[in-house]
Amino acid sequence: MEESYLYGSGRTLRENVDLLQAVIVNLGNPEEAADSPILRLMNVLLSSDIGAGEKQRVLQEEFRIAMTMELEEEVSKLGSLSDGIYDRGVKEGRQEGIKEGLGQGIEGAVELLRESGLEDQVILEKIMGKYHLTLEMAKQYLSA
Repeated sequence: MEESYLYGSGRTLRENVDLLQAVIVNLGNPEEAADSPILRLMNVLLSSDIGAGEKQRVLQEEFRIAMTMELEEEVSKLGSLSDGIYDRGVKEGRQEGIKEGLGQGIEGAVELLRESGLEDQVILEKIMGKYHLTLEMAKQYLSA
């Protein structure tokens, strides 16, 4: 391996040149010019805020890249990828919210049942049946 820079400059000790390293690229605003053409291209292509049509326009007009059917499809996939990541995050967030809300509901039910004078064993059976909990999970709510 050898030391090389596509943009900017630096100096790496020779004994460290053969080590694998991660590269972090901080992308900027895709609406603004970048210091380097490659950064501009990455800003646009990897942006989740710009649609496929605008990405294709930038590739054609700014970078003189001819749009083929295959390239149009790949640019479109980039947009779908960011949409998929966003959708997955929303889904996971909702699931966590539902789980947390259900837990708070069960804790509230346990508190009400205790205030009604029911013994823990009866409460345990009631929340296991109502919320389809295992014995271990139900015991956790009783001890909370």
